[in-house]
Amino acid sequence: MRVAQRMISRNYRRQVNSSLKKQADTLERSESGLKFKRLSDDVAAGSRAMHLQEERYQATQQLENTKDLIAEMKSVDSNMDSIHSVLQKVQERMLMGMSEDYGATAREVIAKEIHSAKEQILQFINNQFGGKYLFAGTNNSTQPFTANEDGKLCFNGIPVEQIYKSTTDGKYYYDKPVESKADDGTWVADAAGTLFKAADAPNPDGSITYTTANGGTSIIKNADGTWTDNATPPTPIGKPTGVAVSEFNPDAAGKSTLFATTDAAGVTTYVDTVGTVKYVKDANGEYTTFTDANNNVFTKVGDTYEDAAGNPYVKVDDTTYKNEGSGAILDLSKGPVATTSPAVVPNSGDTYADIGLGLKIAGDTTVDTRTAFQVSFSGLTLTGFAGYDKVETITGKRGTEVAGNIYDLLTQIEGALHPVMDKAGLDDMHDQLVALTDNVGLTRTDLGNRMQYLEQTKDRLDDDITDMTELETDLISSDPAEEAIKMKECEYVWLAVMQLGSKVLPASLLDFMS
Repeated sequence: MRVAQRMISRNYRRQVNSSLKKQADTLERSESGLKFKRLSDDVAAGSRAMHLQEERYQATQQLENTKDLIAEMKSVDSNMDSIHSVLQKVQERMLMGMSEDYGATAREVIAKEIHSAKEQILQFINNQFGGKYLFAGTNNSTQPFTANEDGKLCFNGIPVEQIYKSTTDGKYYYDKPVESKADDGTWVADAAGTLFKAADAPNPDGSITYTTANGGTSIIKNADGTWTDNATPPTPIGKPTGVAVSEFNPDAAGKSTLFATTDAAGVTTYVDTVGTVKYVKDANGEYTTFTDANNNVFTKVGDTYEDAAGNPYVKVDDTTYKNEGSGAILDLSKGPVATTSPAVVPNSGDTYADIGLGLKIAGDTTVDTRTAFQVSFSGLTLTGFAGYDKVETITGKRGTEVAGNIYDLLTQIEGALHPVMDKAGLDDMHDQLVALTDNVGLTRTDLGNRMQYLEQTKDRLDDDITDMTELETDLISSDPAEEAIKMKECEYVWLAVMQLGSKVLPASLLDFMS
């Protein structure tokens, strides 16, 4: 093959350009500190570097979350420590007040100290960190604990003495009264006497759904007036005279057999399905008419109750009346009660944070608790509550009913010390105080374990970020020493190319390079 001068010149120019480009690339890497500018320059290294950057960003966020949690938990721990110290001090002062060496004046002073301690604890369980209430559960923007008009501790407006914890799902519940609206002409009763109330609005097809008070059973009245799945049509019952349907009395099956109305004077009348008055309560909550389990009707006359024959029943206690002649008992505690339904206590649930445990969220936005860290504190575990699965009455060894939470218990202790000392009651209250104080200590121990876990997580995330940073640097960063060597190599190649060109090309080289 004949090699023309033009071909030699063209190849030579290509080699010169290649040598210049290598020098330029090496110089750029030295100046930028990067191995490549574009992903296409090194797809494998670039892709891996991008994944590392994403993982490092996530780890950095998780690290910041963890640091914030550690700081918050230190504040929680400080408040728990303060509460524990206050309770220990109360124990000491309480034992002093229970001593026979102390008179009424000294006990009054101690009672005031316990009152002050109670208010301190209320302040501690409402403390904030970073603008967030520490023991507020899932809504840390609202003060969780208050004292109601009766002086009882409340969590989000619900008395703590009415709150219980489920052993099934671990949630906090209270028995919420079933509310209903007054509706004239919307009540019916079936053959068994069960009451059904119509829905507020008809169904799209014109039918009307009637439901029992507890929502357990429904029946449907079709648009043509017939009843679905009901051989015997229910009997319509007009609402008795009154302003509001407010209470239900459920039978053993949970169905309502009574409904009540309250008039403008505050008098509540309980009526059965055929319109018979069973109970009447005055505005003070006392029965003026009472029907017992045997359908005997009693009427309040002064300080006694009289049956239909006029026999008097004398008061024994707040709920018990007795006929002195026959010994028959009238038990007012067996009267109508409002239907209640278990409801989850607002804001008593748990919230979680991503700290690098592989956070997983189910389709219903529920967090897999095994993949996240619990960061919320309801405060109910710390203060105590009514019991598990139901509201329980806590009775001491000496027969005294004691509160299940710290605040209400201190109120009891304060009252038992002054003006008259209740020695047996104080002994039971002291036992309960020790138990609740120990509970605070155990809760703090659990918190300490969680803080230790967070510290270990922080260290792990620090190490992970360092490792990922180093690996990312190795993938995308150039080595200055290596690039300097490459630059020298490029210079040598350039000089060699130029020297070669002077030998193989004629003097008219410039003509071909233009």
